[in-house]
Amino acid sequence: MKVASIYVFGDSLVAGTYDSQGGWCDRLKRDMHRLTQDATDGTKRQMYNLGIGGETSRGLAARIKPELAARHSAAWPAVVIIATGKNDSRLTNGQPEVAPEEYQHNLETSIAAAREVTDKVLLVGMGPCAKAEVTFKTYTYTRERLREYNAICTKTAQRLDVPKVDVFEQILAADPAQVFYRDGLHLSDEGYEIVYQAVKPALLNSLEG
Repeated sequence: MKVASIYVFGDSLVAGTYDSQGGWCDRLKRDMHRLTQDATDGTKRQMYNLGIGGETSRGLAARIKPELAARHSAAWPAVVIIATGKNDSRLTNGQPEVAPEEYQHNLETSIAAAREVTDKVLLVGMGPCAKAEVTFKTYTYTRERLREYNAICTKTAQRLDVPKVDVFEQILAADPAQVFYRDGLHLSDEGYEIVYQAVKPALLNSLEG
């Protein structure tokens, strides 16, 4: 794909909250746009960071089709990256924001919407939080629940034959003081760099396939 539009959907971790470089998505965006500037063979890449802080898969499933319809052109073949689920897992009074069954359904709906414009769809799994349990605003995030939702994402990817980038264990193995922002939920510059390095080869593979 010498010409491509790359659409990245997700929550604050796609938006790049608290990262001095705009998160893993904006790192990739700079790479893609630099490639366009440097190319001598007609290669063009335009990348859209469509992350929304606090969004769940429910919100994504509702907006992905109109978002794509507003931006997509047949002249620019698409790659769609979906990274959602972390906020689905957050607990209020012991109950998740979005139940596991609905998360799976919303993920399937979003993949189906993406496939209406492209066969190049890529999932990015969620990472853990800095501790076994983290309170953010009025919500509680737990590693156990995040691992459960990440596993649903993995199984959905396998069942629908969609490539998935998994960063959970890699982030978990790193020093929390280095890879997490001080709220214990969002990533630091170093944490976003881990995700960027993991997603980049998968994206390039999608573009070359």
